Amino acid sequence: MSSPNASLQYLRFVVDGSEYGIDILDVREIRRNEPPTQVAGAADGVAGIIDLRGEIVPIIDLRTALRRNPGTSEVCIIVNVDGRSIGLAADRVCEVVRIGRSEVRGLPLAHEASFVRGVAVDRDERLTLLLDVHALLAEVARAA
Repeated sequence: MSSPNASLQYLRFVVDGSEYGIDILDVREIRRNEPPTQVAGAADGVAGIIDLRGEIVPIIDLRTALRRNPGTSEVCIIVNVDGRSIGLAADRVCEVVRIGRSEVRGLPLAHEASFVRGVAVDRDERLTLLLDVHALLAEVARAA
């Protein structure tokens, strides 16, 4: 059983000026964002697909999925979800951080609440919204 003071590692990244984090264990690689091939009839938030070394990978535009302002995404975070690779287009990657369970707070009511695990507050009072990648992708699929 894990200690209440245990910590997890998260990849911290930025989308439209806000900082988000995803469990580092879900991250496969980080790449420069390339324009994906658009797919007719794709769900809102799906920017298209790319060929990643022979694997067709859907790309989720986090600005759209998180209901943020339109803009340019510079990086693509490739995550592994249930054995499938999915790309998350983000503005930039900041760092890998260790966040203790005691640093995570519940999130007040917000439109992102269904796929945000909580908000981490670090020593400098920086807020990082911790995303549940599985729930985020389920939300994008429901919007289809």
